[in-house]
Amino acid sequence: MIICQPVAGDVSGTPETLSSLDAVLHLPEAGMSISLAELFDGVN
Repeated sequence: MIICQPVAGDVSGTPETLSSLDAVLHLPEAGMSISLAELFDGVN
């Protein structure tokens, strides 16, 4: 499970929806990015 807190300085208030396995989830706090395809690889 991934729980995201608001990013400091982000005033848009609009959540981002990733709906394609080609999408990339950016995790700057962890210093990494991961594609949804890689994240869900092997999940049945």
